[in-house]
Amino acid sequence: MISRKRQPAIDLAELLDRPVRVTINGTPRVMRPFEAELEQCVAKALKGEIKACAKIIGWCLREGLVPRLQPCDDHQYMAIIPKDWEDEEEFHRLYNKYGPPPWPGERDGLTASAREERRAAPKRRRRS
Repeated sequence: MISRKRQPAIDLAELLDRPVRVTINGTPRVMRPFEAELEQCVAKALKGEIKACAKIIGWCLREGLVPRLQPCDDHQYMAIIPKDWEDEEEFHRLYNKYGPPPWPGERDGLTASAREERRAAPKRRRRS
């Protein structure tokens, strides 16, 4: 029987957060991977790349640096709370956190008919 040495466990988080060497304007620097990605993304956004702009805005929204805009028209909107929703305060909390349904998770905030319409609708392909 062949005996194998057991490989030490790899700390993936540490590996992915290890500083990387980059060159900015001909000057070598050491920075964290996210910092390098952000620098690169900002440079692309300043050149007019829409995907880079969207990525930066997404990061800012996720970190709370930019508030989500609320509708600024005079239209009166009505949120329909599903009949099977027992806790109205929970619905309002989720609405204030995520905006109009659908929300992530099982409690998506949709009525049964709206959920069926979503399932029946053709899937849109995402561009990558």
